[in-house]
Amino acid sequence: KVKKFTHLHAHSTYSILDAWGQPEAIVDRVVEAGLPAHTLTDHDSVSAHWKFQKAARAAGIKPIFGVEMRVLDDLKQKEWRSEEGRRFYPYHLGLIARTQEGYRNLMQLTSRAWLQGMGGRGKFMPVVTWNDIAEMSTGIIGTSGCLSSRLSRAILGQVDADPKVVVEKLEALFEPGMLFLEWQNIGLDAEVETAKFVAEYPRIVVTHDVHFPTKRYRETQNIMSAIARYKKVVGPDGQGPMHEDCYLASAEEVWKLARSRAWMPKRDIERSMDNTVTIAEMCNVDLPHLDMVRYPYDGDKTKLFHDMINEGWRHRSLHKLPKKQRQVYLDRVRYEVDIITKKDFVDYFLMITDICHLCLREDILKGPARGSSAGSLVAWLLQITEVDPIPHGLIFERFIDMNRMDLPDIDLDFPDFARERIHRYLQERYGRDHVTTIGTWTTFKAKGALDAVARVYGIPQWVPNKIKPYIPDRAHGDVRSDLTLIDVMNEYDVVKDVINKFPDIAKAADLEGQFRAMGIHPSGVVVSSAPVEDVAAVYEQPGKGRVIGLDGWDVEAIGAVKIDILGIAGMTVITDARRAIKELHGTNVDFYTLPLDDHETMQGFHDCDVLGIFQFNGKATKNTLRQVKPTLFSELVDINTLSRPGAMLAGTTDDYIKVHQGLKEPESIHPIVDNITQDTHLLVLYQEQVLRIMREFGGLSWAEAGEIRKFLSKRMGVEILQQF
Repeated sequence: KVKKFTHLHAHSTYSILDAWGQPEAIVDRVVEAGLPAHTLTDHDSVSAHWKFQKAARAAGIKPIFGVEMRVLDDLKQKEWRSEEGRRFYPYHLGLIARTQEGYRNLMQLTSRAWLQGMGGRGKFMPVVTWNDIAEMSTGIIGTSGCLSSRLSRAILGQVDADPKVVVEKLEALFEPGMLFLEWQNIGLDAEVETAKFVAEYPRIVVTHDVHFPTKRYRETQNIMSAIARYKKVVGPDGQGPMHEDCYLASAEEVWKLARSRAWMPKRDIERSMDNTVTIAEMCNVDLPHLDMVRYPYDGDKTKLFHDMINEGWRHRSLHKLPKKQRQVYLDRVRYEVDIITKKDFVDYFLMITDICHLCLREDILKGPARGSSAGSLVAWLLQITEVDPIPHGLIFERFIDMNRMDLPDIDLDFPDFARERIHRYLQERYGRDHVTTIGTWTTFKAKGALDAVARVYGIPQWVPNKIKPYIPDRAHGDVRSDLTLIDVMNEYDVVKDVINKFPDIAKAADLEGQFRAMGIHPSGVVVSSAPVEDVAAVYEQPGKGRVIGLDGWDVEAIGAVKIDILGIAGMTVITDARRAIKELHGTNVDFYTLPLDDHETMQGFHDCDVLGIFQFNGKATKNTLRQVKPTLFSELVDINTLSRPGAMLAGTTDDYIKVHQGLKEPESIHPIVDNITQDTHLLVLYQEQVLRIMREFGGLSWAEAGEIRKFLSKRMGVEILQQF
């Protein structure tokens, strides 16, 4: 008989420093194991669910959503201390969403757990009480939990309670028939008594307490655990790795391991496995999705949008341009408005305009533009940006992706003191419970992973320091951004020699890309059309405030609006300077009307006098600045691009400098390409140039050109371009 089984107790890297594997890697293993469904039950977190759902459905796997909750008898236990000063350790309990209402309750419970958590910074532990669970258990299936559960601790005599009474109390928490007693098939002696006890009950399930997809990552999980405990892997404070069977086993492997241990009769093992499949069939949940956020205005918003653009046309004095030049602007604005309207982005533009007009009313300095939004003429007319895209050759199609209906990104820079004011304004406009900040997860980068592994293994610091100079900088969007160490270890003989002497340092490669902490996005704010807690858990962090338990990508996936409101210290300095100029000289300075060809200013850049200047104060930028010796504003823009890792590693920076200094002739490719790159010494520096080359030389549509741009920005390799 072919065995059937579904894991009901499994973690991902979102169980911070307690499990290995991004949701996509977990799903890959589920497919490899031949399992039709899988459950994620991270500690106190539902944050992996959106990525898990996307990956699972793409692979034909049924996603099941759960959480492993920490539970207290009452909140007074948060203050309890033993004679040795130890805290009370909460009980563990598995919760799985069976219905849509069940998933809403799961989110509400998770939010409450973070709101009333115990401990402080670094040791914070979200908790709920049994009463909390009873209040919000509709649509939820409960599993009694691991060895840290209330039931197992009662069975093992670790707490003074009758296990049968514990079962009765657990059953009373849930809807009839919705509690299943759990025994774990991971080879721990303490599990024997639990398995024998639960075998007397009809609704039992077997689990593997999955903390890594395959046994290969067992040691990596041990490293992460040591990091979390501020201990070493080896020596007197090393606790040893988690049991090797805490991996994502196939149904056949679960069966064979259970039979080999002979903890319970064959029929009970079969019953335990069959019940996991029954639960999987009972659970049918689609993660909630929002309606689009609408700008709060009772009148005709399309007319309002057009009126504001017309007002901006006059404000920018475009009506005074010569007829031929005015027609260029008119054609462009009509083109942009048509696309914005067809894509239903009018409300979004009104929302951002509203923020920017608040700044104008309250004399809050606003950044000129950041990123691709500078390519929108409409954004300039609405005073969202202060960059006219026409004379700078900036392309609208880089700003709005023609292939997708995703909202464009408009990043806004303000003085750091103004960020709270803008956040409060959004809450006033859209509702306090509809606006919050975005969560972020810090991953182990290559250098940090090396340092962490060296510490927990007691490896001398010179060892990771020897490897670090060979590590390239890779952007987060790079498809190999989490594989940097693998590439370095395979490429450089010096690194191979170090690893031969200290083989444990190579384990850092498996640590790279895993989560090490959760935090708050420095600029991301989410605006939701419904109360945030209806669609996602909200996490309260001591000293940090409340954040939605999703990253920026997942916020967009649920249909909320993500707005980047970045507080910049340099903008505060500029604000103070402007105020001082007014007080001392009686002059109101408008920074956006200052000439871009001021001789003294350009001389300062020419002489590399750039102390404290944003994006020009770095070592690489100053080195490029010294060699280029700019005299034009456009050359400053080039230098900013040439000082980034991509251009430097590709040799583009060196080529530009040599051509600029007259040491090398520019290399012609084709008249069309030469025309596009004539202002950058026939070198391709910008995505706008790539898009124009695809269009004018390749004859591709804007949609096709946009796809190629994305492939290049993610460095997905030449092979993927063959489809074009």
